[in-house]
Amino acid sequence: AAGVLSAGDVHVTATLCRLAGTAPHPPDVVLAVALAARAPRTGHTCLDLDTIATSAAAEVEVDRGVGDVDGVDALPWPSDVEAWRTAVAASPLVEVLVDGQPPSVPSVPPRPLALDGTRLYLEGYLVYERQVAAELLRRAAAPSFAPSLSDERRTALLQALVPSAAGDSGETSAQWAAATAGGSRPLALIVGGPRAGKTQTVAALLALLRAGDPSGHLRIALVAPTGKAAARMGEAFHGVAEQLRRSPLPDVAGLADELDGARATTVHALLGARPGTVRMRHHHDDP
Repeated sequence: AAGVLSAGDVHVTATLCRLAGTAPHPPDVVLAVALAARAPRTGHTCLDLDTIATSAAAEVEVDRGVGDVDGVDALPWPSDVEAWRTAVAASPLVEVLVDGQPPSVPSVPPRPLALDGTRLYLEGYLVYERQVAAELLRRAAAPSFAPSLSDERRTALLQALVPSAAGDSGETSAQWAAATAGGSRPLALIVGGPRAGKTQTVAALLALLRAGDPSGHLRIALVAPTGKAAARMGEAFHGVAEQLRRSPLPDVAGLADELDGARATTVHALLGARPGTVRMRHHHDDP
C-alpha cells in the first residue's frame, strides 16, 4: 500500500519461498527477499539491508512520481540490521559469501539469492555485477590514448568550449580537468548532479578527440539510456557548436560542423536490440 513493493515483487517472493520448501519463512526474511527482487526495478543490483530503511522513500518518490511518501518512513522496518542479516543468512534461499567469495562447495540445488555482507542479491545480478566490474578493470588497464594535439591548441579549445575553465586563481575547473583526462584515458567516468555541465564536458572531450585525430581514424558513438536523453544530448551539442563558431579561434568551422551534426542514439540501439526479444546483436562474444 505504501508503494514500496509491486505485485511482481510479491509474486517472485512467493514463488521463491514456495520452491524453497514448506517450512514457514520468518517475516523479516520474506521482506528481504521481496526487497531484493525489487532492487533491479529501482536501478540497483542488490538490496543493502543497512540502507534500505532510509533510501526507500526517495526510490518510491522517483518510481511513482509522487511527493507524499511519509508513510514509507513509518513502515515497520527491521531495527536491528545485524539480527536481520543473521536471519537472512540462515535461510535456505540464501548462499552466504565469505570474504566476497562463494563457498568452495556450492549448495545443491543452487540457492537463488546470495548475501555478501549486508548486500543481498538475486544470484544472477551478482554474476552480472562482477562481469561488468571485470570488464571495467580490463578496459581501465588498456594503453592510454595520446591525441596529436599541442598543449596550446588543447588549452585554446577548452577555453572556447568551457568558459569557466580558468578562474581568478588560475586553477582549472572540474569540467576542464574531466575533459582533459577523459580525452587521453582508456576509461573515464564523469559524474555530477543536474546542470553540473556533464554534457558540455562530453562535448569538449569529443572536440579534443576530433581535433587530435586529423586522419579521422577514431570511431565515436554517442549513446544515452533513453531516446529523450539522446535528443537532449544532441541539443546540447548544437549549443556547444554555436559557442565554438562564435569563438575567435581559427580553423574550427569543420569541428563545429561535426559537433553540430553529432547524433546520439540509445544504448539498446547501439547494441542492436532485436524487437520482441531480450537478445542483442552485439554482446560479450561479439562486441
